Amino acid sequence: MPDYKTVESVMHRHVSRLMAFPNVVSVGIGYRQQGGEETEELCISVGVERKLAAEDLGPEGLLPSSLEGVAVDVVETGSLEAM
Repeated sequence: MPDYKTVESVMHRHVSRLMAFPNVVSVGIGYRQQGGEETEELCISVGVERKLAAEDLGPEGLLPSSLEGVAVDVVETGSLEAM
């Protein structure tokens, strides 16, 4: 498993690309979630307004499952607003 510094470095190299995907509202570092449970695996956590099925996104809207060996986890957050 990659350490925090590695995940952070990879995230910074790809944050602009990830934020350009439709429906993406945030990019950060977190622990991968599987089956509604948090695991111990650090990942790039991508927040989306609403999770959609892959067939509804099309190839241009499908987020990568990993970047440079770091897992990418998609988390439904709803819309976010700056305060």
